[in-house]
Amino acid sequence: DRIYPAIRAWEMFLDAPVTGKGVGVTSRPSLGDGTHNMYLLLMAEQGFVGLLLYLSLIGLLAWRGWTLSREAVSPHLVDVGRAMLLYATFIAFYGFFSHSILEEPHGIFLMAFITAAAFQGSVRPRHGDSFAHPYSVRM
Repeated sequence: DRIYPAIRAWEMFLDAPVTGKGVGVTSRPSLGDGTHNMYLLLMAEQGFVGLLLYLSLIGLLAWRGWTLSREAVSPHLVDVGRAMLLYATFIAFYGFFSHSILEEPHGIFLMAFITAAAFQGSVRPRHGDSFAHPYSVRM
């Protein structure tokens, strides 16, 4: 049941490996419920370009999370970094079993809130301010 769409997506990727066959091509009724794999979906629809963008998203989340969890001066920001790293790990592994990670509203909201909290820690005090931001990161 799930193997046919996965094989078909792989064949589509091999036909157009750089840019893929186009967004939505794996949503055709002939492919059933879809690829159930984010990596195969992106490779079939957007080729190496889409796969690279998705891997970059995961990499940026993981890198920022790792940096915050190791270098933050506040326990709150350390926790934000750990949450970001955990979420990056989650979407990296969950991508092997779901093709709709970037369509799930709760995941997008979670990513947005974690990212916003992480970048709050990047705020530097303006010149002349007498206090440091409570969530600043050591550089």
